[in-house]
Amino acid sequence: MISAASFSIKQRHMFIISVVLAGFLLVGIVVQLSNLKVQSLNDTRLDLETLKQSLLTLRRHEKDFLSRKDPKYSEQFTTEYKKAISTTERLSLALADILPENNQMPSVKSYISQYGNTFYGIVEQQHIIGFDHNSGLYGSLRNSIRSLENFLKDYPLLINQLLKLRRHEKDFMLRRDTKYISHFKDDIEQMHKLAANINGNIGSKLGRYKKDFFRLYEAELTIGLSHEEGMRGEMRESAHTLETLFAKEATTLEHAINDKTRQLKILFAALLLLFVVGTCIMVYYISTSISSCLDKLINHVHSLISDDAAKENHSDTNNELIILEEAFDGLHSNLATAINEIKHSAEKISGVTTEIVDATQTASHSYSEQHDMIEQSATAMEEMGTSIQDVAKNASSTSNFVSNINDRLSDATSISATAQEAIESLKSELTNSVSAIGKLQDTSTSIDALLDSIEAIADQTNLLALNAAIESARAGEYGRGFSVVADEVRTLSSKTSAATDEVRKTMDEFKGVIECVVETVKSSNSKGTDGQNHANNAIQMMREMTQKVAEVSMMNIQIATAVEEQSAAAGCLNESIHNIYQSSLLVREANEHTNQATERLKEVVDDINKSASVFAL
Repeated sequence: MISAASFSIKQRHMFIISVVLAGFLLVGIVVQLSNLKVQSLNDTRLDLETLKQSLLTLRRHEKDFLSRKDPKYSEQFTTEYKKAISTTERLSLALADILPENNQMPSVKSYISQYGNTFYGIVEQQHIIGFDHNSGLYGSLRNSIRSLENFLKDYPLLINQLLKLRRHEKDFMLRRDTKYISHFKDDIEQMHKLAANINGNIGSKLGRYKKDFFRLYEAELTIGLSHEEGMRGEMRESAHTLETLFAKEATTLEHAINDKTRQLKILFAALLLLFVVGTCIMVYYISTSISSCLDKLINHVHSLISDDAAKENHSDTNNELIILEEAFDGLHSNLATAINEIKHSAEKISGVTTEIVDATQTASHSYSEQHDMIEQSATAMEEMGTSIQDVAKNASSTSNFVSNINDRLSDATSISATAQEAIESLKSELTNSVSAIGKLQDTSTSIDALLDSIEAIADQTNLLALNAAIESARAGEYGRGFSVVADEVRTLSSKTSAATDEVRKTMDEFKGVIECVVETVKSSNSKGTDGQNHANNAIQMMREMTQKVAEVSMMNIQIATAVEEQSAAAGCLNESIHNIYQSSLLVREANEHTNQATERLKEVVDDINKSASVFAL
């Protein structure tokens, strides 16, 4: 942000002039806008008076038309009606700005439209009725009467009756009273009866006259027989409502215009006052800032003067420029003394700087030797750290290998245990097989006994068949059939004996096979027992190997841990040496900077001597 202190005194005065001119321009713009606003309010007031005059003119044209029945007043009414509508629209727009929350002009326009529409309805009805005795319903009724009078010349009685009807007609038109309509109805009914007795052709003409009269009556009734009836009553009510609403809105608008005018005057006065006060404050602020800058400059010069007597030795005046001149004179005297002392001190500093340069070069040579030794130590520590890391990696690989062996031994132990369980199951099944084969031997022995019984039964059957054959031979012809049966029985017995021999032979072979199987199973059972014992021994050995391998793995882990700790210690040591190395670099760099600074200091001293020689004191 730009402060006032960054501007010159001339710029500050130009700024004040610019602000004053801008203020006058702003005030002029506000005055012009206020005048435009006041002119707009005056135009609104003028439109209000114009609308009021238009409403009065509309009422006058309305009265003239109703009393004189002249179409020219309708045309004048239309012209004034359009003017009133246009004025109402302008007022509606103006009030939308002045009284946006209480704008009744749309309602006024609506009532004006309603009033105008009612008037135009009356004009239309009047066109139907007619503006003179020869137009509209007037002309039609007059033609009907003339036709009827010409037809009734020869009937004096009917002429008299017709005159009564004409009198009722005239009374109605003049006095606008419906009682004459009743009289007209009664008399025309009587005339219809008389006409029927005299001449039947009169009834049609009389009916036309009656029809035209009642059409006229209905049209007059639509317009209104008095100012409170029909369309005239509606128009009167609309006009009364319009006048009331307009009077109220005119009063409200007049107050609003007065308030707006007063507000504009107050705004103009407030703006002018604000401009004057702002200008005064700005002039005061800038004047104060100029005076403050001069006071600060005088105090700053006094602060550079160490001699209190020189500070107080100034004339008694309020002119800041004279005070500033005296302060600069004192400052000039002090600067002369200070520059002479600076020249003398610069010569001393130049000698000391030369000694510092020599010492710095010697220290730089020593730092270079130390830097080389530290660099060699750092390289050796990095190599030792690399070797330790290789040992740690090998120990870790060995530990992983031993762990894999341990896992494989665990798997082998598990497999051996499974094999042992399988051998025990096989041994149990072999034992069951031996028992089953023993039962099979016993069964084969029973089968031998059964075969002996079958063989004995076959021998007895053969013997019985032989005896039957002998007896059938004795019987002769009668025993021939029985002899055939005996031969068949003997043949069957022989086959049974032969089959029994075959079965016995087969059973003997089966017994031999069973005996071989029994021996084999017993041998397998014995070998299964030996295998079980060997499996138990193998499992025990694998368990011992697993335990030993676990111990070796634990030792490898301890070795790896120790190597890692040694590697961490070597890393810390390497980091320390590296830090020392970096520190030596910093010391070396600082030494070089010191050397350079000393050179620059020497140059600065030379520059001081040159600068001091410039002053002519």
